[in-house]
Amino acid sequence: MILFARKRRKKDDVRRMLLSTASSARTAALRIENMVHKLKIRREKLFKLVTNYLSQGYKDVAAFYSREVLQIDRMIEELTKIQVALERVAIRAETIATTGVAIGYVSELKKVVRELKKSIGGIIPEVSIALSEVEEKLESVVVELNVQVNNTSGSLATIVNGEAEKILKEAEEIARLRLEESMYKGT
Repeated sequence: MILFARKRRKKDDVRRMLLSTASSARTAALRIENMVHKLKIRREKLFKLVTNYLSQGYKDVAAFYSREVLQIDRMIEELTKIQVALERVAIRAETIATTGVAIGYVSELKKVVRELKKSIGGIIPEVSIALSEVEEKLESVVVELNVQVNNTSGSLATIVNGEAEKILKEAEEIARLRLEESMYKGT
């Protein structure tokens, strides 16, 4: 009887850890959304400067600001992709927590976050720190799950191959669509 209580407690611990991970991922996604909003405002101001300088005949100054606009566009694109991927990670972590635990899925979520950290490459420290926090939480879930799997005699056959790539591709596609949509709206 006590053995079953321990198993239930460990499952609840893993569930809490997954929900905490999902919460951290959502928080990071919201931070990124705020950064993207600020970058869009900055881009709009710079674009107005470019048009003003071009109309006044200052092509060199306009070229300087237009390069900065391009850099901001790239950052917005990359941050939007990371935001969407973090939203996907949060959804998957919540799904795993509510439907049952599969170590393969959690490992794949960790791979997604690691890839996102590589892509941002320390350009924006705040995002890198948030991604590290999510990765650490996922690592603790993986460690806890490995302990549970090793303590049972059954094998885990639900290792999911390619799930990380699928999440990243979905995030890239959704980010592209969001950017196109915002271009049409003018924001």
